[in-house]
Amino acid sequence: MIMVFLGAIWAIFRYRQILSTNMFLAATGLSALAIFVKPVCIFPIWLAFLFTRTPDQNVEPALQHTHTAVFLLLTFLPSLIYYGYGIFIADFLKNQAGSAFQLHLLTKGFFWHGWLRLASEVVGQGALVVSILGIVLAPSQLAKRLLLALWAGYFAFGLVFAYHIYTHNYYHLMLIPIVAISLGASASALINSLTGASRYWRQLVWGALAFAILLSVVDAIVKLKSPVGEFRAKLYEEVGEHVGHSVKTIFLTWNYGNPLQYHGKIAGSNWPVLAGSGNGSPRGKELLDSMLSEESPEYFIITDYAQFLTQKDLVAALSSYPVLVSTHKYRIYDLRKTVDNGTQEGAGAGNKE
Repeated sequence: MIMVFLGAIWAIFRYRQILSTNMFLAATGLSALAIFVKPVCIFPIWLAFLFTRTPDQNVEPALQHTHTAVFLLLTFLPSLIYYGYGIFIADFLKNQAGSAFQLHLLTKGFFWHGWLRLASEVVGQGALVVSILGIVLAPSQLAKRLLLALWAGYFAFGLVFAYHIYTHNYYHLMLIPIVAISLGASASALINSLTGASRYWRQLVWGALAFAILLSVVDAIVKLKSPVGEFRAKLYEEVGEHVGHSVKTIFLTWNYGNPLQYHGKIAGSNWPVLAGSGNGSPRGKELLDSMLSEESPEYFIITDYAQFLTQKDLVAALSSYPVLVSTHKYRIYDLRKTVDNGTQEGAGAGNKE
């Protein structure tokens, strides 16, 4: 996504510089590919094409209108066919589409805080602040328009995919090239300002830049050596042993439960984090009863306590089932029994051993 996204942005910029048909075709093709690979690219790409359009006496307005219409149509059509089929016909993309457009989150303070926190984690607070200055410091009006379009596109993407933007750090991947390009504009302005500066000031600036790069490298090494991954792997192995490596579980955990299933040697269904949000998603008890009826799960595993405590309906529904084990790291409910009679009469009774 990042590779073709960068190619598309470069081609759009070059097209606006030279207004050639060949570069227009390159911009259209690369943009269509980027949007096909990941439709979220559509926001900055479309805005980049529209924002950078400027009147040119050598090009008839009708031709520019035609190019704009062709660009928007051809870049969207491949994705419309494939993703439309996956969402409305084959259903294999329905869940992904359903988790977008959580516009009620825009009124919540935790949403904006979470967005800023993840963006800062991905690119660094310093880089985030300095890169925004690139919009002002860009060397030309065309470059300023491009940077403004990229930032506006990223912001629009975050508003549409509101849930993902404040909970998933990898949904900020698009921000990395946008910040990099913006930092390039800021760095260019800084270097140009040093042309007439003394040798002392030039050495001081270059030293500060080298020190910043060194800090980034050290930070990356520390993160790569973090024991968090190993700690969670052992936690998941422990959970798997508690449930006897059951293949009939429900889990509320991180990363869609994939690491838990792998290291714990279990299988089951991932509990949606949006359950009971009141935005068209089923309430906790309704969804739990449905899963109990259809899948007859044996255990409900929780490792994401923060998310669990926000779902009051789920907390109340699970109070009817005994806790198999509970620690500060995870909790497991036994769905084969109920608290009232302690027998196998509850949901999942068909799994009697």
